[in-house]
Amino acid sequence: MSYNKIVLAGVRLQDIQSKSSIRPVKSAGGWAYLLPGALFVALCLLVVVLWQAEERHERQIIESRMSATLSQLARRVQQAVDDRARPLRRIARERAAGGLSTPEAFDDGMKLVIAEIPSYQSIRLVTDPANEPPEVAEIYQRAVEYQGKEFHESMIVVSNSPEILIGVPVVRMTPRRAVLGVVVGRLRLEQVLQLIMDTAQQERFEIILLGAKEQFLYRTGVAATGWDVQILPLEVLDEQWQLRIGPSAAFIASNTSRSPLLILWGGLGLSVLISLAVGQWSLQRRRHEMETRSHIEALERLSELSAAISAKLGSGNEVIDRLPRAACELLGMDTSIVGIADADRKLIHVVATVGVNSVGKGDYFLEAAPGVRHSLQTGQIVIIEDSEKVKELVNPDEMRRLGVRSAMELPLRIESRVIGMLIVGDRRPQVLDESKVQLARLLANQAAVILANHRLYQQMDEAIAVQRRDADARAVLLRELNHRVKNNLAGIVALLSVGEPEMPENARQWLGRVTDRISNMARTHELLSGGMQTVDLKELVENMLPSLAVIRPPGVRIVSEMESVDVVLGTERAVGLAMVLHELCYNAIVYGSGENGCVTIRARAAKDQRVVVEVMDQGLDGRQKSVEGESARRDGGMGLTLVRGLVSRELQGEFTLCSRAEGGTVATVSFPLRHDETTDVSI
Repeated sequence: MSYNKIVLAGVRLQDIQSKSSIRPVKSAGGWAYLLPGALFVALCLLVVVLWQAEERHERQIIESRMSATLSQLARRVQQAVDDRARPLRRIARERAAGGLSTPEAFDDGMKLVIAEIPSYQSIRLVTDPANEPPEVAEIYQRAVEYQGKEFHESMIVVSNSPEILIGVPVVRMTPRRAVLGVVVGRLRLEQVLQLIMDTAQQERFEIILLGAKEQFLYRTGVAATGWDVQILPLEVLDEQWQLRIGPSAAFIASNTSRSPLLILWGGLGLSVLISLAVGQWSLQRRRHEMETRSHIEALERLSELSAAISAKLGSGNEVIDRLPRAACELLGMDTSIVGIADADRKLIHVVATVGVNSVGKGDYFLEAAPGVRHSLQTGQIVIIEDSEKVKELVNPDEMRRLGVRSAMELPLRIESRVIGMLIVGDRRPQVLDESKVQLARLLANQAAVILANHRLYQQMDEAIAVQRRDADARAVLLRELNHRVKNNLAGIVALLSVGEPEMPENARQWLGRVTDRISNMARTHELLSGGMQTVDLKELVENMLPSLAVIRPPGVRIVSEMESVDVVLGTERAVGLAMVLHELCYNAIVYGSGENGCVTIRARAAKDQRVVVEVMDQGLDGRQKSVEGESARRDGGMGLTLVRGLVSRELQGEFTLCSRAEGGTVATVSFPLRHDETTDVSI
């Protein structure tokens, strides 16, 4: 079935989303942002890890360069001091060997050393520490102490920043070891260090040189804050010094790049973008899932409402009244109208309303409702989102009278035929999106089916009422007919029994047989005249036996073996079988039992849904006789002829008559059951 839709709206979905009755799912936001929030945290942690790794890498580069510079400076300091102590050792050896013995010669040697090494402020030979400064006396005292330890060319260093004293003992080896004096040089250490350190190192690092007593021997540059100073102990002229180095801000800046900052801020920005994108995707996906779930729940609700309404078919106007309430509940709107269209589609007959006080049940002419008229004529859905902002197919005055601003007008269609209208509206303007229109269309389809079924149910109810009245009339006529047939049969029996004329014995017996047969038919008819369509075989035999009481001698017993047989026969075949059993039992009593004996009626099962009924007697005085021959002699064969005809014509079965080995005769009737008859035979 084709589906067309006309949308009449003054604004679009994005303009009045907040006014729509289909609100976004409240729980979508929190759950939707859980994943992007966790992703953002993970990305931020990853960015921080990468940033710290890059910073550690650059810090390691700086520290490794500091370590290399520190080792290089330490070697240079050791080498520079040792190089400047070497001339003093040479002078001490010459003095100990007997050279430079005169003051003039020593002064000349000293001047040569000072000329070679300008860092020396003075060089002296100290032989008596009594009148020397304390540091010179200390050098002399240490020289005396060292000579006993067999130090050759030992160097004594006493730090006195910014100058240091280098002392070399003059030791005579023979004839015995003795300290003859100490060659003491006053060295300007700062000049030495300035020579071994270039300007770049002084700008890049803070360099500190500490003596044995941790006094400052040299310091240059300023270290940047936040960085640890590297320390390297070094042995200079038999003393333990420390060389400390720290990176300057310029060195750090020259050995660092913008990569960590780019990684940090770029990574954080990228994390924000990725998280926002994932959050938007997650929110859309969650919202789509919730909208799908809401749509499914609405469909389930629609199914429940339709089932509830359909279950009440036959409840009159209650079914119709439920439709507009169901529409309002399902679509979340205020008003609803259900109407049935007339043949000319110029009006609708309103059958149920909800929330509309100005429209009651009855005829509603469509001159004031162009949208409804258009929907009826074309079979299209008319959607009005705001009646105040559109003019086409909308009557604003009528909409205000009805108290609605948004509405959906849906035709109720059965195949290609429009049978009515379902109108739902709301006091507020709404965005009636596709999901709500689909639900409304499904509800309209259900409403159309319900209205059509309700109409069919009413027609069926009327037809059943007519049939019930006809059936009651036929039942009355049938009861009257049965009563008259029963009276007619009784009248015939009475006519045959009253005022019997003088007639021969054979005629009298023949008349008695005819009367018995008619009486048996009357009893069987009485059994079936209560409206029964079937009769049980046991009950048929029990109602047939009283008709034999007149001819049965007191000494003859009639035995019915029907306890394990359950056969139900139709009415026509039941009458025929009753007459057959009556004839066979009559013959068995009259011609096969005598004054004393037993007649047995037995039923048994056969193959292919067949039933076998047997009537047996014991014979006269135990002798075997031909019942057929005796019957032919006394009854002219009329009874057996009647039996064969009834069995063949009414029962579509077979009849046999034979003698029993122990005496007597057995008459067997075998016939099949029809599809409307049942059997449960277990003999």
